[in-house]
Amino acid sequence: MADLTTLANVKAYMKILSTDSSKDTLLSLLITRSARAIEKYCGRIFFKTDYTEYYDGDGRTKLLLNQWPINSVAELNMDNSRMFGTATIIPADQFVIWDTLGYIELLKPLDYLSGIETAYGRFFVHGQQNLKVSYNAGYTAIPDDIEMASMIHVSFLYNKAGTEGHVSMSLGGLAKAFDRRALPDEVALYLEPYRKRTV
Repeated sequence: MADLTTLANVKAYMKILSTDSSKDTLLSLLITRSARAIEKYCGRIFFKTDYTEYYDGDGRTKLLLNQWPINSVAELNMDNSRMFGTATIIPADQFVIWDTLGYIELLKPLDYLSGIETAYGRFFVHGQQNLKVSYNAGYTAIPDDIEMASMIHVSFLYNKAGTEGHVSMSLGGLAKAFDRRALPDEVALYLEPYRKRTV
């Protein structure tokens, strides 16, 4: 898993001098932890990666993939026997890739398996793990909103350090309440457009 921001950018955001390296180790750790937390919250991996995944056919024309944006689809197979030989490959001219939405849609009736071409049109035939997709998805450069969310989150984690497990602290007659959330609202707001979605 790659980081979603850089140490230099985090230090600039937190107004820490670039020459001050006293916090670099901790900040670098928090940058990596933040990336893991954000990808878990969004339910996806952001950087460009190759995938081979298996899905259940559900009788619909659209297949929502786990990762997006979709950069390319190397091979799409449909086979209830799950052998996925060359005869089960759906040609690229028979489906369209909705790259930014993250799904594949069949374009016209097919004749690969019994029941594919019906009065109701084309669809991915019902089955368990009968669809195989080899594809590439993700960003080459992380969107600004995601990096901003990561910088805010790292600052949040840094300021929260040492308060884990505490609700509040009283010192000299002054009380301070601690934010116990894993992800502050501002970070969630930046990330909302990038969360796992449905079709």
